[in-house]
Amino acid sequence: LEYLGRIDQQVKLRGFRIELGEIESVLSGYAAVQEAVVVAREDVLGEKRLVAYVVVVGRGVRGQEMADGAPLEAALRSHLQARLPDYMLPSAFVLLDALPLTPNGKVDRKALPVPTVTIQAVDAAAPRTPSEATLATIWQQTLRLPQVGLDDNFFRVGGDSILSIQVVSRARQAGLQLTPRQIFQYQTIRELAAVATVVSQLTATQGEVTGALPLTPIQRWFLEQAWPEPHHFNQAVLVETAPDVQPLMLEQALTALLTHHDALRLRFTREGSAWFQRNDPAGEQASLAIIDLSDLPAEQRTSRLAEEAERLQASLDLTQGPLLRACYATFGTDEPGRLLLVIHHLAVDGVSWRILLDDLEQAYAQLRRGTPVALPAKTTAFRDWAHWLASSGLARVEGERSFWQQLVSRSALPLPVDDPAGRAANQAASAEEVVAVLDAATTTALLQEAPAAYRTQVNDLLLTALARVLSRWSGQPRVAIALEGHGRELVDEEEEGGLDLTRTVGWFTSLFPVVLEVATEEPGALIRGIKEQLRAIPNRGIGYGVLRALGDPSGLTPSQPIDLSFNYLGQFDATTAVNGILLRGLASEPTGSPHSPTGRRSHLLDVNAIVVKGELQVNWGYSRTVHQRATVERLAAAYTSALRDLVDHCVQPEAVGYSVSDVSAVDVTPAELHTWAMRYGRNLDDAYELTPTQQGMLFEALYAPTSGVYVTQLCVALAPGLDVPAFRAAWQGLIDRHAILRTLFQWERVGEPLQLVLRQVALPWAEEYLGSDELFEAWLLADRQRGFALDQAPLMRVTLLRTHDGQLHTVWTSHHLTGDGWSLPLLMQELMTHYQALLAGQVLHPATPRPYRDYIHWLRRQDRERALAFWRTQLADFPAPTPLGIDRPLVSRGSESDHYATQAHELSAALTQELTRFAQAQQVTLHTLVQE
Repeated sequence: LEYLGRIDQQVKLRGFRIELGEIESVLSGYAAVQEAVVVAREDVLGEKRLVAYVVVVGRGVRGQEMADGAPLEAALRSHLQARLPDYMLPSAFVLLDALPLTPNGKVDRKALPVPTVTIQAVDAAAPRTPSEATLATIWQQTLRLPQVGLDDNFFRVGGDSILSIQVVSRARQAGLQLTPRQIFQYQTIRELAAVATVVSQLTATQGEVTGALPLTPIQRWFLEQAWPEPHHFNQAVLVETAPDVQPLMLEQALTALLTHHDALRLRFTREGSAWFQRNDPAGEQASLAIIDLSDLPAEQRTSRLAEEAERLQASLDLTQGPLLRACYATFGTDEPGRLLLVIHHLAVDGVSWRILLDDLEQAYAQLRRGTPVALPAKTTAFRDWAHWLASSGLARVEGERSFWQQLVSRSALPLPVDDPAGRAANQAASAEEVVAVLDAATTTALLQEAPAAYRTQVNDLLLTALARVLSRWSGQPRVAIALEGHGRELVDEEEEGGLDLTRTVGWFTSLFPVVLEVATEEPGALIRGIKEQLRAIPNRGIGYGVLRALGDPSGLTPSQPIDLSFNYLGQFDATTAVNGILLRGLASEPTGSPHSPTGRRSHLLDVNAIVVKGELQVNWGYSRTVHQRATVERLAAAYTSALRDLVDHCVQPEAVGYSVSDVSAVDVTPAELHTWAMRYGRNLDDAYELTPTQQGMLFEALYAPTSGVYVTQLCVALAPGLDVPAFRAAWQGLIDRHAILRTLFQWERVGEPLQLVLRQVALPWAEEYLGSDELFEAWLLADRQRGFALDQAPLMRVTLLRTHDGQLHTVWTSHHLTGDGWSLPLLMQELMTHYQALLAGQVLHPATPRPYRDYIHWLRRQDRERALAFWRTQLADFPAPTPLGIDRPLVSRGSESDHYATQAHELSAALTQELTRFAQAQQVTLHTLVQE
């Protein structure tokens, strides 16, 4: 038995199923209420709210209790709160002398007055919702794009994991709560805005952070290297500044950074071979060296700046501090200056620089305006993160141990060297660098076009090209790489009490081994193969360092030394403002030696890639005692050439392919993935299993394909004057907006059936003329029996039928697999809202519906055994179906349509109203009454 309720009353508000009649029944039970009607209004599209319209008993009651409307409203609200859940409470109460009625004596819901606001049409160029507007602005700023669409994929328009942290950080500053993991799960603005929540409170410590803290895995790794001069292991940034910088204000802004970011006040001490760290209290003033180079020739300016950079690089003090040095160089009154910032690597990483430069720009701008420095709220303190790793992090990644032990046991031969004896003399003093640059056009294609072909991220393509080059150079099909990540991945953000590192400064880098198999030279297969190997790494590699540094390190050392490290630092263009009050972009002059020349290099080759000024810059660090410069130059040239080849391949329309990780929620074979690529191209959006109800429907539909079972029809007579193009466009809008309407089904496979979602599907539309009422009924029957090809989307069609009397009907035929009775009024309301907007030349932007796949994933997480035990208990006393008394012996099936029919019985309006009043008097819903 299925009771579909009243199509005009049943609504879904904020994710809850609400029976309006139930609210009306409870309201009518209040002594002062004579009549009550509750409706779900959407006067501002996308913002539904419940509104109660109340007629009180006698005008005297109204006058006494409603002098200003507040007392009775409070009483009604209290009455409802005691009997209904919070989500069923109306947001507004409207008192009326009488309910408006139609000529037939029914409540005219359309005539109910608007309580506060009216529907507002939004200009086509304006954002849909505040959340989407905020995210669109953040994406444009972070990705440096002039415009982004609601359905643009973050990772296919240049986004990466580092930029995802910036997006989350800026969203939080704008009042939206997101996590980096959600950007990986919901990769479009449309989807991301649907799961973003408004920041309600700050969970991170906002005050001063002091005291001892444990070393993090990457800090332990560095200190275990036993560098002769550990204080000289830095990162530095040189930026152009505005010509009119005020040095005193700049120094004050730098001091604000020292106060706000606790990691900049770290201090390190050594006792024997053990190192310890602590956070010093705030209060230290930043020291800004100022040099005037305006009177020097251009070439001397560079050399003088380089001398100062070398001095600063060697001047840090791990024990006493500070860990930050700064120098401001003036080049002349009207020329941009230079600001050099040097920070010890123990306190900073690539993501931290983006935070610091943003905050420096903001602090300086506030000082220039004469306002106190107020930086964005802190996220989880570096101290708290270090303690969490030491107390809980190890347990969280212990299950990864076997993966890493197996990975490091796989042999990968050392890379070729020009002088084998030079391996022993791989000192920092012998380090040199070769820089290769990918042109702007290819870089743009790499960031924004190429990832779409194989659903990759930029890092996947960079490592694919690198694996190909190293394999060709070494002559081996397997290459080992020490891969660096930003290290801010959380094991489970939702379970860790709000851990948030998006604005936390410190050294979080994860360093872990990767062994890549280069099994083919075919570009598409190679990209998919490398991508799958990278996706197999748990938690993007953070667990390896945790296990080695904080747990038992046995079995975690690679069987062969890894000669090459790789790090993609992301797009640095989004960090430095082009026209900031202080910062004007990266400068080209040298920043000095970041490492002490007495130290030993960890790898033979260090490859660092970064996007600067729209171009991918790849730095190849090497030792001249191990490799000749010409060798590294050939490698660098081969790498950029390989990248161009991959990009050229990926931008071709025929370049398309899916990998297992693209549909990790289901089990698929490589053959199926290939079939999907050939059949759907880049139009496949998602794949997931069916719900149990869908599985049953699919079986019945395949068993009796022409029976019309589970084929639903909605036939509506239309008023004269229909704008057919606008009506058709409104229907297409439904398909574009709801994934379930773009879904098809596949069942001829080894595993369980799947439903596939396409990105774009055209509405099946037809217009026909029928000459008689008999033909009308026959057409409807034939349309039902026609059914659907379930492996083709969409499983719906719309037909306009014009009859001999000039009446126009629309028939929406769909399969029950893609919708239920609850969905029907929601879709119809949306259809008519969009149609009316199109007629008015307006564009309405409703809130984004939550993806249907979330429901599928929620179902998968449920405890099946617990549910099975419950229903076995409930049905224990029912060994057989309950007899209905109308059963007949089952006859053999002939024509399927001959043995299936429906019997409809329609109650009169008067009887329906009587039943409704009875249900209200008993304070039950009509649903309950029907079941009784």
